[in-house]
Formats: sequence, C-alpha cells, structure tokens
Amino acid sequence: MKAVRSIEWRYFVAPVAGSGAGLLPTWLLLNQRDPTYDVVLFVLVPLIVGFVTSGVAMIGRQAVLSKLFTISLFGLILFGVGILGFAMDGMICVALAAPLALAPLLLGCWLAKEMFGPKYVARDPKPFLMVAFLVGVGAWDRLVDPNRATQVEFASSVDIAASPQRVWKQILSLDVLPPADDWVSKLGMACPQTTKLKGQGVGSVRECTLSTGHMNERITVWQPERRLGFVALNTPPPMTELNPFREVHPAHLTERYYRVLYGEFRLEPLADGRTRLSRITRYEHRIGPARYWTFWTNQVAFVAHRRVLDFLKAQSESSDQLARQTRPNLMADSPRIANRSLQTANFSRFVSPLTNLRRHEDRRTYFLIR
Repeated sequence: MKAVRSIEWRYFVAPVAGSGAGLLPTWLLLNQRDPTYDVVLFVLVPLIVGFVTSGVAMIGRQAVLSKLFTISLFGLILFGVGILGFAMDGMICVALAAPLALAPLLLGCWLAKEMFGPKYVARDPKPFLMVAFLVGVGAWDRLVDPNRATQVEFASSVDIAASPQRVWKQILSLDVLPPADDWVSKLGMACPQTTKLKGQGVGSVRECTLSTGHMNERITVWQPERRLGFVALNTPPPMTELNPFREVHPAHLTERYYRVLYGEFRLEPLADGRTRLSRITRYEHRIGPARYWTFWTNQVAFVAHRRVLDFLKAQSESSDQLARQTRPNLMADSPRIANRSLQTANFSRFVSPLTNLRRHEDRRTYFLIR
C-alpha cells in the first residue's frame, strides 16, 4: 500500500514541478521581449517541462516512455493554465501553440529516461534522434536570424453581378459595415467595422476602424474601375486575446511581430457583364515556424476579406438591380420578347440556388515571400 501511495504522490507532484520549471523562463523571456522567444517558448520550454516532469516521476522507480509522456502532457496542461493565470497570454494562442510543443515534450521525456533510467537496458535512439533533428531544423532558422520577417501575400476574390463602374463606386463610398455575428469575430479576430476615404487620387488617406483598433492607409495606386492600392501606415493587433482571469496584451500581437504592409482592390471585367473583385493583403510576421503561423494569420486575413467582399457584393448587386428597375419598360412593346423574358425569369428562378452557390464560391491564394 505504501508503494502505491508513493507512486500516486510522485505522479501528482511531477506535472506541478514540470509546469513550474517551464513558467519561470517563459516569464523572464516575455518580460525581456527577446526576438527568439518563439524558439524558447515552442521548443526549449516544452522540452524542459517533459524533462523535469519525467525526471520527478522516475524518482525511485522506472516507467515506460508512454507513461512518462502521458504524465508530461498533464504538466503541459498545467503550464498552459499558468500562462493564463499569470496573464502571459490568452486561450487562443495557447491552444494554437499546443501542437508545436508535443515533439519537444516527447524529446524531453526521452532524455530524462535515458539519463535516469537503468544503464543496462538497450535502447534504439534513432527515432528520438530524428525527433531532435526535426526540432533543431525548425528552430535553426530563428536562431540564425531572429529578426528575419516572413512576408505573405494573401488574396480573395468574388464574382459580382454588376459592372466595374458600379463596383468601383461602392468601394469609394464604403463606410459602415454591418455588425459581425460569426464565431470567428466572437473569438476576438480583427474585423473591419468602418472605412472612410478622405480625398481622391494618389496621396489620399483611408481611415479604417477594426474591432481591435484603428488603421490608417495612404493611397498609392488609383486606377478608376481597375485598381485601388494603399500602404498601411500602422497596424492594430490581429486579434484580441481571451483570458478568463484578466486582460492581456501579448508581445507577439504588436507591430514588432505582425505588420500589414499593403492592400489592394482589383477589379476584373468578365465577359457576361459581371465583375471579379479581388482583395489583396500583403503582411509580414516574425513568428516561427513560419508556415504554421502563416496558415493561422491567413485565416485572420480571410475573415476580413470575406466580410468586405460580401458587403460590396450585396451593395453593388442591389444598386445595379435598382438601376435596372428604374429604366423604361421596353418589354411591353413586344409580346415575343416579354414571353421570352418570362421564360428566362422562370428558368433563372429554378437555377438560382446553384447560381448563388457558384457566385459565393471563394477563390483564395497566398504567396510566401521569404
């Protein structure tokens, strides 16, 4: 009975010790705002948590690697709770960073088992050396040049049943967007709310209000009914972190680590009188691994693009439909034309769900510029 109680006690203390060993360097690093904090937070800290948790769990008794990894997972969870409790970060970023910590955590468990395990047990180090190699490759790029930025160009487009002239007018008159009620905005992602264009032509200013702050832009490309390009003069945080304990402002959500560079509306006339409207955003971030975080930052850009494009589509098509209704009715002069128009209307009513589905089909692409 004593042995069972000692094992339970040790397995309870081990995750606490591991999470505490990880919280200390994390707190020191976030206060200093070191540019290599992502390497330490996603590689070194999970390795320490796995190593300390496994080492404490193996005091006086051996354990298989799978059990050590399971206990270390509890230590990693306690570490995440500590991150929230000490207001170092929010729930969204902790959840997104969790998959990156699994490989270093396993490596820390294996190192503890190798150092504190019985010397006579033969082990095959190749799988864990491979894990160590992959972790090292992922961290090497940030260690060599911690200030290196990853530039990304992300584009979304939608087909609008209106002429480029009407779409261009809606872009210039874009003002207040309807309130966002989707789940992405409720998680704190930056959503555009208002836009105000001051002046005309190159050199004029766009003032945008996002749910996370204000963004000022200067027009650099002005090609009526074709292109409207602008450079960002400042960048608000890409999201507002959620923390059940207190308000947090993590360093990785500031302009030092995430910055919008350029944005553009591009209009392309289609053969059937419609317009393909594209929204392009070019930004840079300094968080590694680059491709993993680029996927998530693209989701933030996509939410903002989708919101604006859907609004412009609705406004342009409604204004175009209103203009058609105010034109003189020439159908009454020709029964044949009127009958054909009625048949076309009935057919379009039948296929309208497919047409709308095809219109709302999104086209997304991005380029990773290293």
